[in-house]
Amino acid sequence: MCAKVWEDSAASDGWYYMLEGCTRVADEESNNSGSMTSLELSTSICEAQRVLSHWTSNVEKRGALLDELATGPHAEMLHGRFVSAFWGFTDDTLVQLECQSSSIVKVQAQSQLRIGKSDMDVNYYRVKRLWEYLEEYPWEPAECYCNSTA
Repeated sequence: MCAKVWEDSAASDGWYYMLEGCTRVADEESNNSGSMTSLELSTSICEAQRVLSHWTSNVEKRGALLDELATGPHAEMLHGRFVSAFWGFTDDTLVQLECQSSSIVKVQAQSQLRIGKSDMDVNYYRVKRLWEYLEEYPWEPAECYCNSTA
């Protein structure tokens, strides 16, 4: 979940608030996600992983795929890093891919700044562009489970 930050003001009554520089689109504890919800793609987890890797390194500007982690027998987590052009701030984007059935991949994501409190919605718009890319991509229906995750 997005990091919780202590509200540091004289009027603080001990409540936390969600980090402004974080967008999370997930089934639980979404943050700054607008109308975006988790996606369900009719494809294989391997194909979704390939397309996400391409988007991170080639479509979205100043991005690099840092890691791909198996998080379960039929789930993957991709970690991308993006650097802003002017200030050089680094943001992290994590995308969870999980087989929901034999032919559906669920996609959830979180993108957040590494330092600071606010990012002027940079991470929100990054996830929005990713969601638009994934929704428009011409997916080939396939068995969700594939050799690298089976």
